[in-house]
Amino acid sequence: MSLEHLLAHEYGHHVLANQRNEPWDASSRGGKRWATHENVCALTAAGEAFPGDEGDHYRLNPGEGFAEAFRVANAARAATWPVSAWIVDPRFYPDAAATRLLEADVLDPLERPRTVRRTLRLGARGERHIRVSTPWDGVLHVSAPHARIKILDASRRPPSPWIRRGRHVICGTRSVVVAVRAATAGRYAVRITRP
Repeated sequence: MSLEHLLAHEYGHHVLANQRNEPWDASSRGGKRWATHENVCALTAAGEAFPGDEGDHYRLNPGEGFAEAFRVANAARAATWPVSAWIVDPRFYPDAAATRLLEADVLDPLERPRTVRRTLRLGARGERHIRVSTPWDGVLHVSAPHARIKILDASRRPPSPWIRRGRHVICGTRSVVVAVRAATAGRYAVRITRP
């Protein structure tokens, strides 16, 4: 590997060391947009990716995949670096979308989750559903102080119980439904913070 490629790869690790990808460690999983695009959460759950593994599963370590994708993106941009071998699993080789999302992670990191507030009018023992888009993997936080909520997603996981506040890990699901239920009629505030 040439010096340019080596430095670019290591700088990719430096970028990740200064990023957030809650509830996970960006250094081992990659930037939030890139990791979501590469299905790092689902691959890890399936035992096909090994975040942070610098030993036997180095080639399947998404942190190394991000650093390699960062290196390749910078080599393409420079267009003068000598050719260098790809050193991790081919699944992490960046396509155009992965390159665009990696660049967004570097230039405009997702530092703060987006919070949405909704006020609902419910009848006695009424229930309403709010569909929430979840473009990135991470943690969804929901609260409804005087009502109960249940988080439903399209995965095979069972829905959460009825609660006043909760968190739900988003892993490959691009939208969820928040069900809101109240015992008495009235207006209820719901706060949703999505990754």
